[in-house]
Amino acid sequence: VASEPLFVTSTGIDFSFIVKQSDLNPKDYSVSFRSRLPKVDVSVFAKALGGGGHKMAASGTVTEVADIQEAIKKVIEVVHTNREASYAKSA
Repeated sequence: VASEPLFVTSTGIDFSFIVKQSDLNPKDYSVSFRSRLPKVDVSVFAKALGGGGHKMAASGTVTEVADIQEAIKKVIEVVHTNREASYAKSA
């Protein structure tokens, strides 16, 4: 599967992301983040993945991973590591 959403409902979800395999390099995956609430600055996550964007919409890239599961695992690690900063920056 080239693209797989992590969340399929917005009930109780402050933000979400979608991971899509790159057309240029099958070991790279683009990640699109969307915030449902202004209190979450998803650009913090995107910047941690070498990307950027806006408070409520941002993107980054996971590079040189074996498959989409590994890419998702990396994104989740980035979210956990930067979650406090994402909320604090928005306050």
